Amino acid sequence: AEYDVAEKMAKLMLYVFIALLAASLIMGAPDKSTKCGRHGDPCVSNSQCCSGIQCHRFANRCQVIITEAELMAQREKILGRRGKDY
Repeated sequence: AEYDVAEKMAKLMLYVFIALLAASLIMGAPDKSTKCGRHGDPCVSNSQCCSGIQCHRFANRCQVIITEAELMAQREKILGRRGKDY
């Protein structure tokens, strides 16, 4: 009788594991409703990438646009000084 309970519990845990695995695979699947390419997605033109992202003409991948002003602001945060050194 004890083994029946253990077998039923093992079978139940197996079903729970399979259900959780299926749910995580379904939730992790990419969303087909977004028509624009995210960072790293293949592209041919800027229109295929989401806003704020451009298509890199040599790599043919969507990439984030970083302006010189943003670079200088981050440089100032890191180094603690303003302006160019070159």
